[in-house]
Amino acid sequence: MAFISEINMLGGGGANSGEFVEIVLGPDDNPADFVLSAYDENGNLHTTSGLGSGQVRLSSLTGSPDPDNSDFTVYVIPLGIRNAKSDSNEASGVSLTDTSGATNNVLSFYSADSLPPITAQQGAATNAVSDDSLDHTALQNGESYQWDIAGNRTIANKSSGDAVLCVTADARLRTRSGFKRAGDLRVGDLVWTADHDYQPVRWIGKRSVSQQEQDKTPALRPLRIRQDRLGCGTPTRDLLLSAQHRVMLRTALARSRHQTDEVLVAANKLDLLPGIKRHENAGTVEYIHLLFDHHEVIEADGALVESLLLTDYTAPQADAVPITDLGSKPKATRPARPIVEGKQAEELVRLIRRCSQMPVMEADDRPLDATG
Repeated sequence: MAFISEINMLGGGGANSGEFVEIVLGPDDNPADFVLSAYDENGNLHTTSGLGSGQVRLSSLTGSPDPDNSDFTVYVIPLGIRNAKSDSNEASGVSLTDTSGATNNVLSFYSADSLPPITAQQGAATNAVSDDSLDHTALQNGESYQWDIAGNRTIANKSSGDAVLCVTADARLRTRSGFKRAGDLRVGDLVWTADHDYQPVRWIGKRSVSQQEQDKTPALRPLRIRQDRLGCGTPTRDLLLSAQHRVMLRTALARSRHQTDEVLVAANKLDLLPGIKRHENAGTVEYIHLLFDHHEVIEADGALVESLLLTDYTAPQADAVPITDLGSKPKATRPARPIVEGKQAEELVRLIRRCSQMPVMEADDRPLDATG
């Protein structure tokens, strides 16, 4: 269950400037089992970026209850990380390792995208190869990389705790038997997907967020997309999504930079468009996670949005998904469409607004009924 939930690599150049790594442990995790390590570009432990010996065991630190679920514990660890070769203040990579087994299990290993992947030569992550995907130029002031419990990555304003990535319970999804509330779906229900016709839901997760929690942590507030704001009949009524939930945009404006007309952009980047903004008084919101065999584009109140995406670094979480009578475990690790985030997402949305172009499919492009 343990995972890196946030990396803030925008500071004045090191741990003392506000850069940090945040880790979340589940209720059954023993902090003595987990080690955070900092690495230079050669795979050696980096000892001057915030971790005295280049790594630290979480049992030597003090965590705090997650503000959204006290069963989870959050550790915020000052650590300098840069998108380049390491210097005296900042490392080039960071890993989280579970050392409880006969062999160490590297849960996450992230490094600078301007360098080749790092192969750890020392420390808890020895022999592991990093995911070279950290790019500080994709971030704006006040933003960080964040991951939810299923390993879905997003760029958002710095916050404590894991991100929420899901539709709300009241969103109506297109299914084989007509439109159904997301909150009423059951494992095995057939939901329309843009790429694979009707697919069975493999797993459903639910999480309620009270108005009080939203007021305390504004990042938990849903985005409200007003009716018709993304196109004629898109959405068919006001739609609430978690801020990090990605929406599929279909626009020729994306083609020159992303080589496709269809891309996925987080809802919180769409608030540059008229009629889309955070809902400050939504009351208690129930968020719904939907997992399929593949990462899918599904229809929610006429808008096309993503299902749950699993990543290569969430094997422990993916293995925890229950096996139902539908067969083997899902492998929803490949994005259904290119994911555009950070500055590139904002640039695309600003261009859409400037060109006054409707950024998604019109109602006539969607299936005429729910029976296929």
